[in-house]
Amino acid sequence: MQKSWYAVLTSEVLYDKNLKDKEKILIAIINNLRNETGYCYANNKYLSDLLNCSTSTLKRHLTTLEENGYISRVIELTSTGAVKHRFLTVNENKVDPSPKMNLPRFKNEPTPRFKNEPHNNKLINNKYNKPTIEEIETYFFEKTGNMELSKNESVKFYNYNDSKNWMVGTTKMTRWKSAASNWLLKKTEFKKEKKGFGQKKEKLSAAKIIQLKYGISN
Repeated sequence: MQKSWYAVLTSEVLYDKNLKDKEKILIAIINNLRNETGYCYANNKYLSDLLNCSTSTLKRHLTTLEENGYISRVIELTSTGAVKHRFLTVNENKVDPSPKMNLPRFKNEPTPRFKNEPHNNKLINNKYNKPTIEEIETYFFEKTGNMELSKNESVKFYNYNDSKNWMVGTTKMTRWKSAASNWLLKKTEFKKEKKGFGQKKEKLSAAKIIQLKYGISN
């Protein structure tokens, strides 16, 4: 038996704890077998084969769905009272997802989710957040204590690396502070002033850096 259709379950069906998994699948089967009149004409044998269960089990599933308001059964009787036809229909408000129905969303999740959009995880992970000149200047000042050198070299460092698109060879720079430290080590004037650069020293607090940077006295 060839099957090429797919099904969409509403959240009400999917999270209904009163339904078994096969009963949820049965809803999807009935919903997909409905014709334009809204009725499913498949008999119990056909449905049980699709669901891979016995006809007696299928009848119990149908009863459960009917009792929970998901489907209705329309029975046509003969003149003697025997069952001639049995049709199934669904409660569209509970079962059939409207094209305008909002799909489940997580808090703060961006839309739409398309390939190569800015929020795509692969692109986010590969994007390099380059430092600002102010961040570089502050880092240089932490290392040197020299305001003039920090101002001049931070601009040079930024412009040099920005011209190279922040690449180190063929690889995107990931640790700009390491590159900035190496930049300082290459400066002759800094070597003369700071022969002990790289050695362990007292870490300046943020307040102290601001005081030294802007000439603020206590």
